[in-house]
Amino acid sequence: MIRTNARSFGSPSNPTSPARFPSTLASPEVRTWIANSASATVHMARLKCSLTAFGFVFTALPRALAAGDRVGRILDAEPETTEGESPPPGGGAIDVRGLEFQHPGSDGPALHGIDFSLPAGAKLGIVGPVGSGKSTLCDLLLRFMEPPPNTIFVDGRDILELEPGALRAHFAVAGQEPFLFGASIADNIRFGGDEREAAELAMAAGLGPDLAQLEAGLDTVVGERGVTLSGGQRQRVSLARALAADRPALILDDSLSAVDQ
Repeated sequence: MIRTNARSFGSPSNPTSPARFPSTLASPEVRTWIANSASATVHMARLKCSLTAFGFVFTALPRALAAGDRVGRILDAEPETTEGESPPPGGGAIDVRGLEFQHPGSDGPALHGIDFSLPAGAKLGIVGPVGSGKSTLCDLLLRFMEPPPNTIFVDGRDILELEPGALRAHFAVAGQEPFLFGASIADNIRFGGDEREAAELAMAAGLGPDLAQLEAGLDTVVGERGVTLSGGQRQRVSLARALAADRPALILDDSLSAVDQ
């Protein structure tokens, strides 16, 4: 015979009996607690999404402000003039007479009393410490900044009378920080031109020893901005490209600063 305890599971007198659950869950207090818990969980999930979005916006805000400032400067910039004449063919003589220039907002002049005369085919080296105005002079020659009237002449013509694009086509430029395309060395020198000529220009720029160490030689792909080359190699490629342009005047703006020898 099997005897059961009066308080065994399933007995109405047992507090844990399932028979008591329906009446417990039906009480207003429990239902209110369940509803409040569910509501709090939903609100916490919504708050989490809002805080995540706010964090993303807060993180992106400085970049957005910086980008907006750059876009604003572009929109506010005055369009460059397209009026003017073309320099006479050939030649390349440059005259600078009493050049004075001060950057907007600066305390003093960047250039003061600059005078020189450079006949066609002649060479001129300008040296000075950092910030002495060497690059500023190059920018004025190319009209990236406007010089005072009657201070810079190309083949006897005031450069302010010349159309900026035509004036710049008069010069080949190799700068300190060259930009290279994600293509081969030959394509960067000649922009897809004759490879034999690119080899001659590379040798003229002193790239011969470097090309001998590269497995593909002139066909070496340098990556965007020339990331696979050293600073000196990039500058030599830029110099070879300037020589390939074959312009009446050549400007070298600290173009070999990263070259070891």
